[in-house]
Parts: sequence; C-alpha cells; structure tokens
Amino acid sequence: MSNFFKFEDEGIDFPFYNDIPKLSKVEWVILAFAPFLVGLITLTGGKCIPFHEVLPTGTLPVCYFLVTIIPFAYVCHGKLGLIFKKPRLKDFKVIIICIILYFVWGGVATAISNFLGFSADANMMSEGTITIIEPLFTLIQLVAEELFKVSVLLIAMALIYYFTKNRKNALVFGIFASMILFGLIHLTAYNYNLFQCIFIIGIGSIIHLYPYIKTKNVVNSYLVHITIDLSSMALMAFAQY
Repeated sequence: MSNFFKFEDEGIDFPFYNDIPKLSKVEWVILAFAPFLVGLITLTGGKCIPFHEVLPTGTLPVCYFLVTIIPFAYVCHGKLGLIFKKPRLKDFKVIIICIILYFVWGGVATAISNFLGFSADANMMSEGTITIIEPLFTLIQLVAEELFKVSVLLIAMALIYYFTKNRKNALVFGIFASMILFGLIHLTAYNYNLFQCIFIIGIGSIIHLYPYIKTKNVVNSYLVHITIDLSSMALMAFAQY
C-alpha cells in the first residue's frame, strides 16, 4: 500500500513534454488534432463525419479510436511502447485500488450533488436495452477516451514546461486541463448538465488517469476504465432482466 502513495513511480517520466523524445512543431500539431477531432465529433453528434447518415452502428467508437491512435502512432514513429506497455505485477495493486476509489467517489459525488440540489442525468447515448455488441464498442471507445486524456495532459504539460521549466506546475496544469476537457466532451451525452460533466465526470476522471500518471502506461488506466464501465453495463443489463 505504501507504494501506492508515491504519486509517481521512480525512474520513468512522461514523453514529449521536455523534448524527450523531441517532437517537431508539425508533430505537436498532429498530436493536438486528437483532442480537437474528438471534441468536434462529440459536439456535432458525429454529423461532421462524411456520409454519417448511412454509416453502420459502431462507427463513432471506431472513429474516436482512429483519430486518437493515428496521431500517437505518427508522433511515436510507430513505437507505441512509449505509451502502451505490458502491466507489471505491482501495477495491479494500483488498478484495483483505483477501481474501488471510483465507486466510492460515485457515492460521495452523488451525495454532494443531492445536498447542493443538483440532479444527475442519464447517459443519453446508452438509453434503451443493452445489446451484446455494446461492450465490444465500449472496448474500442475507451482506448480513445484514455488517449484523449493523455494527449491533453502531455500537450498542456509541454506548454507550461516550455515557459516555466517547472515540472510540478506543468503536471498540475496538465491534470487539471485533462479533467476539465474530458468532462466537457460529455456534455451532449448528459443533456448539457455542466455540473455533472465537470464535477462528477471531469473530476472523477483523475481516478481513471492516475494509473497512467503513476506508471506512464496507458494500458493500466485503460484497465481501470474498462472494468468500471463494463461493471456498470453489467448492472444495467441485470436490472433490465
């Protein structure tokens, strides 16, 4: 447990923000396209995608995946091991603790929201009966969501570090930017409930993101996120039957 409270594992650092490895200006622009395109697709409900009217079910998750993974693959020169790594045995302690913390946060956030008089809206994208195919699309989309948060984190870190050379301030700003923007891209899914998107989803996303911050491995944050979302879907499906 004591290792969990070390905010970051020693000996490994975030890529790119301090020019290790160095990205060109063009590469930074390409990396910044990932969160921009995710936001554009989300806020337009996918209408910005060519021929969106005739595209099959599941197109949006695939689009999210492609517009986030391709920029990373490009700036990493195909070496995605910079962000995706095989989890270490000790990483699973962090993963399990974060999963538990997220469900605790859900209860605490709901209680605070009720106390302040704010109501929570259901996810408009997941209304109706849950089908067997939905978890498969979730597996794809959550890769994109984690890459979205990481790309915002790294871009914001690089911006602050460039002017201050202060890693701590850059990391704090990067985490804050990642949480807020992640919350905002959920506005259309939650009926533009700003409090819910910023407070519950945005701030809560630090629990998904923390395994990456600690281990610099997107796979660990993905495992937390997918476990939480699939557990919620399973509970919803059970309630339907």
